[in-house]
Amino acid sequence: MAKINIKTSESISPMIYAYSTPEIASHNGWVKIGYTDKQSVEDRIAQQAHTIDVKTHLEWKGGAMYDDGSMEYFHDTDFHAYLTKLGFERTAGTEWFHIDGPTRTAISMISVQTEA
Repeated sequence: MAKINIKTSESISPMIYAYSTPEIASHNGWVKIGYTDKQSVEDRIAQQAHTIDVKTHLEWKGGAMYDDGSMEYFHDTDFHAYLTKLGFERTAGTEWFHIDGPTRTAISMISVQTEA
């Protein structure tokens, strides 16, 4: 008799990420900050960008878990609110933030701390 394997739950790894679109001049200095818990970051970016036929550059990615020992996850909207509170410019109604130069490096360091 064949062994039956019933999978009652699925392991997820919520991720936060940022990417840029270097070919789009109006996006110079801007990054899109997103979240995924259903697929890899690379697959999620490809899903978003393939229809616009433009190259993307992954700026950073990390686990979307607070680094306070609480084992709680956060979403991109939480990170968006944090960046807005810090005064970062945002294109209204989007997930695009103006983050360039030294600031981009600093934000990258924040995200690195969230990696598991």
